[in-house]
Amino acid sequence: MDTMHPDLAHVDDQGLVNKIMAKRQAEKDRRQRFFDVKARSIGLDTATLAQQLEEKKKQQEAAKIAEDQHAQSAILCDQIAMVCEHEKQTQARARQEEAVAYSQKYLRKENRREYALSDPDHLKKDRPAREGDDDPRCGPASVQKFAGEAIEADRTIHKKDYQAMQAQWLIEQMEDKKRIQEAERQKDAAYDDQVIMANHIRGVMESHIETTKRTSKKAESDYNLTLAAEHRDRKHARIHAEAEQSALHVGKIMADPMLNESSGGIKGMTTEQKTSVYEYNLAQMQHKRNVKRAELEADKQHAEAVEQAVAVMGSIEHHKAQLAVQQRKLMDQENSVIAQAQRNMQQSLKTTYGNQVSEDYFNKFNCTAR
Repeated sequence: MDTMHPDLAHVDDQGLVNKIMAKRQAEKDRRQRFFDVKARSIGLDTATLAQQLEEKKKQQEAAKIAEDQHAQSAILCDQIAMVCEHEKQTQARARQEEAVAYSQKYLRKENRREYALSDPDHLKKDRPAREGDDDPRCGPASVQKFAGEAIEADRTIHKKDYQAMQAQWLIEQMEDKKRIQEAERQKDAAYDDQVIMANHIRGVMESHIETTKRTSKKAESDYNLTLAAEHRDRKHARIHAEAEQSALHVGKIMADPMLNESSGGIKGMTTEQKTSVYEYNLAQMQHKRNVKRAELEADKQHAEAVEQAVAVMGSIEHHKAQLAVQQRKLMDQENSVIAQAQRNMQQSLKTTYGNQVSEDYFNKFNCTAR
């Protein structure tokens, strides 16, 4: 925006000033175009404008071609990346399948060295300490084979006796199982009887508790009703007594000769008493006004005293500030004189003890007859 014209200095609105200056600049540009004889007589250079349009179209077409090439390159890169990613996923899936197959084939839990410690079928797979009469696992130190034992002979030669003995064993086992089942059944029956008895006792106790609760609630309700009736009777008696007292008081007031002024009495105060009261009230009001006026006068005097004190303190502080400024100026002058003297002394010391070699020192050489 151009510099603001002096004739707009009185305008306070900066936005309005900017708008006016913009209008003036636009009018100035329009007049410059209007008074340009060449542009007004010849007009626009259409050939140059056409050439510029053609160049602009070529630039746009070149930019569009470059953008298409970039898009094709991006699509190709995306396709290549997708193919690579798919190949990576395929290889990872193949490695995973090979690892799973290897684990299922060679890394099963049954092939572990310590699997026997947690095998659930360990007892089923366990073999007896001795199998037959000629078990190669049972040596002299196994203490598994004694004189007179012939397991295989009993199974082959004395087969019927061995089968009868096995049948007797099975019968004994069956009887043992029956006795165990009968004992469990009796135990369950006894437990059921105990449960039934406990439930019966609990039911009797609960019914007794409910009956007791009901009886106590009924007694409490009767007591509450009796108490409410007593409260109601006392309330009615109190209301009746208050009504009688009110009626007695009203009758007494109505029959009192002084209150009725039937015997020459006067209710309230006399005229002299009322006048005395009014005068006393006026005196109190005047006293309050005087006290308030005195307080206002005292506040005013206190405020004036405070203002005078503040003015005196301000004058003192101003005088102190002026004295401090003068002292500071004197101190600065003394410091500048001392600093200048110090600089002069340093310069003289550098000149005196500088050990600088002058031209006279070199001119002394080859100047003697010797």
